[in-house]
Amino acid sequence: MSMTADARPPLPTDAADRARVHETALRRRLLYSQHSGDVWERLVRSVGYERARAWRPLDMSANPYATTWRSLSALYREEPDIAGPHPDVIEAVAEAGQWSLMQRVQRDTLGLGEELKLCELDADGSPTAHVIHPDLATVDCDPRRPRVLRAVHFWEPDPRAPARWIRWTIQHRNSQGEIDPAYTAMEPDGTDVTAELRHGATDYPWIGQDGPVMPVVMYHREITGACWDPYSFFEVVDGSLSLCILYTSYSHAVRQASWKQKYTLGASVRTGDVEPGRPQQVIADPATILQLDADEGVAQPMIGTLDQPVDLEDMIGSIRVYERRLVEQASGGIEVTRESSDIRSGYSLAVGREAQLQQQRRFAPQFRSADRQALSVWSDLLAVDRGQRYPSRWPTRRGPTRQDPADIVYQLGAPIEAPGESSSGTDP
Repeated sequence: MSMTADARPPLPTDAADRARVHETALRRRLLYSQHSGDVWERLVRSVGYERARAWRPLDMSANPYATTWRSLSALYREEPDIAGPHPDVIEAVAEAGQWSLMQRVQRDTLGLGEELKLCELDADGSPTAHVIHPDLATVDCDPRRPRVLRAVHFWEPDPRAPARWIRWTIQHRNSQGEIDPAYTAMEPDGTDVTAELRHGATDYPWIGQDGPVMPVVMYHREITGACWDPYSFFEVVDGSLSLCILYTSYSHAVRQASWKQKYTLGASVRTGDVEPGRPQQVIADPATILQLDADEGVAQPMIGTLDQPVDLEDMIGSIRVYERRLVEQASGGIEVTRESSDIRSGYSLAVGREAQLQQQRRFAPQFRSADRQALSVWSDLLAVDRGQRYPSRWPTRRGPTRQDPADIVYQLGAPIEAPGESSSGTDP
């Protein structure tokens, strides 16, 4: 779905949520390489409209915000090892391809701060998941336990008219914390269209063995004690947009250097008939013969070229230093250790494998916690669907030593490798 301004749903009425949605939407455009409009607006603000037009086309070849988070998203490159009393649930989740989906969920969680996943069963009883991006959602949570969701409100395109939006609400508990399940659909003007879009159904569809369950699981980049963390790494977001402008300026300078600006003193270009009020001009390149007429009273006309005002090697070197600093900031201060031969490539800056493994181990606990919640939801729903009885909560197992396995063990490895290199590691 395009993320143009016209495609956005109504903004939240709460000022804090509105600012969060605005910032998170920008980050999602960066992650999904749909930020050219943001770069153009910044370029116009920086150099003015006329100069921005002269610098076009935009150079969008570098996006350290997206490439860094992609390189650090490796928990699910291989299917995790899971220990638990529900082998049929583990098998059903794996066969449904849910661990492959988690590769994208992890990248978006790292880039956006949070990501929501709606866990349910499809028509044939297989586990399925629907990703809800945080810029399209608001949540009600327990003020003392912000990770416990009471209700989730999210926007989706109206199936009757995709240019419009529908606000869905999944409520598990009310504002007093009491079980009060509801699943409703509202138009932006507040019209209730639940019966129409749910084909007359009014019941709460996510019923577990012991009653209604909250099917939405919230993944966090870091556990901060708050529900949302939308502004961390703002410097990298801002720098990634500025980097596009720097590369656009560099591309413009290269084009200018390939055919320098020419000037004349005491001469006029022979252009034939020219409309009144329009400047005299011709297209000058090596394939044409430039014809000039000496101005009246000028004995010795002159023609020359203007030198490039900046050294291209110095310019690209400065841009590379700027890009390196952004990658190091996004990767938590890890030093950039390797570059490919293509200095323009988004993957030209990489972090060392050991440092990447450290980052992956840092992310593992919060993703393991959310994966447990997702497995618990699927376990509850599958038990009812299959007429079986499972424990109501997915058990956790963590031994006192590093040799004792956890209930979910991620197979860690360096996501970016040079040709011929390989590495592997196991989440402790």
